[in-house]
Amino acid sequence: MTATATVIELTDKAVAQVRHLLGSTPGHRGLRLRIGVDPGGCSGYTYKLALVPGAETGDVVLPQDGFDVVVHTTGVDLLRGMRVDYTETLTSSGFTFANPNAKSSCGCGSSFGSSDDPERTAGRREAAANRSRRS
Repeated sequence: MTATATVIELTDKAVAQVRHLLGSTPGHRGLRLRIGVDPGGCSGYTYKLALVPGAETGDVVLPQDGFDVVVHTTGVDLLRGMRVDYTETLTSSGFTFANPNAKSSCGCGSSFGSSDDPERTAGRREAAANRSRRS
């Protein structure tokens, strides 16, 4: 397992899968893994993963083994301490998230809620919504 500046921890399987994605598709070399949250779902936030060409203003860059992870500063507190894994079963595969800041989640597990005070959470949701509209 590899820690990215103690903000987000990627398991060896997650690192291997990101490396595979970056190395197996033409044009993906040099991209970064963006991990973020968007307002949505029935619990308040959904996780967002994307391969992006570079960091943007307000991003925290977390060096990883062979690639960078980027997180916007508005999402750092919601993601701090999160563990990202990659799982494969006979019927599905994908990244999974173990987030100590998720105090509630929906039945299907695709969204989570935070225990932050309502004003702070509302400000984060607004900032995340503004970022989503730009991308």
